[in-house]
Amino acid sequence: MSFRSDLPTYHIALSPDGQNVVTLNTVTLEMTICHDLKDLKKAKKINYKGFSTVDTQNPRLCWSLAISNSINLGTHSDTLIGVSCFDRTDTLIKSTKKRRSHKRYFSSRDLEEGYLNVRVSPYTWIISTWYQERIPTSIDDTGGVIRFLADDSPDTDVVMIHIQGISRTTIKSNYSDNGGNLISNLCVKLVEHFLFPMIIATEISMAEGLNPNLQLFQRSIEKNYFMAENYKFDLLEMYSLKTGELYRTFHIREEEVDKRLEVHGSAIFEISRNDVLLAYCRGTNSITIYLMENSLEIVTKPFPNLYRINSIDFCHNDENLYIIGEEEKNGENGSTELITVIYIWQLFSESKDSVMRIENTFNIIKGKKFSTKQTENYHRFSSASGIIVGVDEETGEICSIVDHPEMNNAFNSLNPSKSSELIELDLQSNRGDVSTPLSQIYHYIYTLDGNFLDAKKEQRNTIIIGNAEPWVRLKQHPRISAYLDNEKTLQVILSFTTIQVWKRNDSSKYKRRLLYIWTSGRDERFDIQIFKIGNGEFFVELSLPIAKEHYKIHWPHECSTLRDACNAIEYLNRQRGEPITPNKKQQFRDLARQTRNILKRIINKNPEVWSMADVRYNIMQSLIIGHCVSLIRSILFKKVEKDDKNPRGISSKLSNHLHFPRLYEWPQEHLDQEHQKIKETDLQIAISCAGDRRKDTIIVGYLLNYYSDNAMINAGWMFTVTQVLPELYDNNMDYYIHDLFYKPCFGTKEIKIDTSLISRGDLFEGRIKPVHSLYIIPGLKRRPATKQRDGKTQIIQVIKSYFSYERLLEEVEELEETIKVKKTGLFKTEKHDPLGPTTTNILQCIHQALLKIIPKFLYFRKFLNYLPGLVNTLLQKKRILARFFA
Repeated sequence: MSFRSDLPTYHIALSPDGQNVVTLNTVTLEMTICHDLKDLKKAKKINYKGFSTVDTQNPRLCWSLAISNSINLGTHSDTLIGVSCFDRTDTLIKSTKKRRSHKRYFSSRDLEEGYLNVRVSPYTWIISTWYQERIPTSIDDTGGVIRFLADDSPDTDVVMIHIQGISRTTIKSNYSDNGGNLISNLCVKLVEHFLFPMIIATEISMAEGLNPNLQLFQRSIEKNYFMAENYKFDLLEMYSLKTGELYRTFHIREEEVDKRLEVHGSAIFEISRNDVLLAYCRGTNSITIYLMENSLEIVTKPFPNLYRINSIDFCHNDENLYIIGEEEKNGENGSTELITVIYIWQLFSESKDSVMRIENTFNIIKGKKFSTKQTENYHRFSSASGIIVGVDEETGEICSIVDHPEMNNAFNSLNPSKSSELIELDLQSNRGDVSTPLSQIYHYIYTLDGNFLDAKKEQRNTIIIGNAEPWVRLKQHPRISAYLDNEKTLQVILSFTTIQVWKRNDSSKYKRRLLYIWTSGRDERFDIQIFKIGNGEFFVELSLPIAKEHYKIHWPHECSTLRDACNAIEYLNRQRGEPITPNKKQQFRDLARQTRNILKRIINKNPEVWSMADVRYNIMQSLIIGHCVSLIRSILFKKVEKDDKNPRGISSKLSNHLHFPRLYEWPQEHLDQEHQKIKETDLQIAISCAGDRRKDTIIVGYLLNYYSDNAMINAGWMFTVTQVLPELYDNNMDYYIHDLFYKPCFGTKEIKIDTSLISRGDLFEGRIKPVHSLYIIPGLKRRPATKQRDGKTQIIQVIKSYFSYERLLEEVEELEETIKVKKTGLFKTEKHDPLGPTTTNILQCIHQALLKIIPKFLYFRKFLNYLPGLVNTLLQKKRILARFFA
């Protein structure tokens, strides 16, 4: 068997849970499976010989590969492999107006070998790896892009996307009897068919390039959802492949719409492992992150050096985004070539270098270079549940990209300093016995080299901070400090319940500046287990004996300055009544102000970090409890010119948002989306913290105005407002409800709806009535199930075959439904005539049927224009036709 270098040799697929991986050699038709991704050398071959009828040399041949999660069959576990082959031209254009030639999709060698007219028969194999046999299904004679859906149920759902739509079938888990034998005739449920959304159907008819629809089908499946870009309304639609319902609608920002002229690749979608975030790339060099629970855009980050983005994947517990793309590089003789690079975007990192670039990817991504035609790359990589695997097209070797040694080395280079390289301080020998009077040991200070200094002997102006907790009423309470540089301009102090880092700032109005603060959140004093220091950093390991909590802090590498500062604001609010002297009260106000300044600096210097942290941590909750009114106002609003309509001079931020309403907590590692904990919303917290007077409820008003103003763009901003309406009445805040219902989002907001989802009756009624209700069920339309045809159905089918199916599809189907509902008396087809009655009899049947149906339905003249012989007769009855066809 000769080898064709112009066709992909290997395909690779990963199970939805990321535990199983399979490869297919399209030349030898051999499959290899591995159940342990930590040891890919344990891969074994699948002994299946059912592909013997496939001509692997046919250039029209396309493959699709998928693998399921492990299935528990009681005595053993099994894994299903899905393999589908189909003709390349099945995913090309089939226009009724001008049928395009398929010759341009084949090389001259293909035409010489006579493959242009050698069609590939579509087939699909669902193979059991345990039994090494094929499981018969209802999609065996269909070919397309195949996927296994992730599900907690024992049954396995299989989805196939092909030129006619989406097909879904279910393989029951009882395909094995008590004796361990395969029961093939009891294992499969009937197939369910969905039609494409109208925008996808239009894109299929307009697609260009090599395998345009194959490229469209490959990128449209993400987890259990079908993704569709609605260019007409600038929306991103997400449909459930299990139910066909429209699950979410995401708005594409105007900046991304303007970049469509610079598109160099296909759209890419990636859902995080915990189903909280959605990453979207239109094919440009920027990525947008959405919040799944309310479809709101969090942040859009550009990568200006990238020519094209080929793959995006969430990894490391959804904290990092791996980006595989291409950059333009100037070659010899003034030519330009594309090189493959990898970017690692640390989504929640607060460092300046949150994005790492890896240029030398030859050892990580083996095989051929990326082609400028992105359709040739889909078979080389597969990702699921934070795992990314690739296959070498020359050797078939499987490699894990995330766990590759060079990737680990590059990732660790972001945090060059390690706690083991720091100087550990010997606290016990210097502190003496715990029972020593506090007057003798109250403040120990260490230099950068680990030497001990007595605070009493140290000059007062040298110590940056001496008393870090003004609410502690003991004048001389134990605390430990250390300088983190040789110039003694950076000091960390560990006191009763807080850890603070201060920097001397002689050139500023304030002589010192707080850089970091951590609080235990309790009145219990923490015990220090390990304390290490270095140049500009420290590591501390401590515990709370009563609460039995353990903490490790490595500043500034392994900690969150933003989250810890927000927790500190909440803790300081509880301690605000403890300082009893004017001096300590001033110190307390200075500490609270310095803590708020930490947050202000993050907002000004790195708003992306704030936006990402807001969807993960309860930032707004801490600010509300801490009663940071001015900080909340700066987060939600922007300054504008004052006028009579806006005397305060503020307006809600309608872009670059820093706060998002949430209903669920960020899931823990061991919990999935279905077990997400419902949190108390920020509005509910603001209501509970508000006072009796209206000026004490100003934060509630801020949030309501912010949400309702942004709801003009996306209704997802209001999904927490509806829950608090009863609470507003219960807490005597009905004045906010009165103002809320006068907002434009309740009267002038336009909803973008595809007219294909609206019935013709409602569309006609909208032309004669200024206001009327619509009954809309957004989702994928189901194709009618094939049933035994009666005489009436046969007549309708003959009509469809007699006239252009593409032109009369919607009208004839409505007529078919009308006939079924109204049970009109049509002439039945003769049994001996498989094609039904003659043309004359068909027209007579239709004429008599329409005369009975016409008085009860709306007018639709377009349908009549396609019925020769009836137009003149029926147009004479204009009064009757005034209500024709819904």
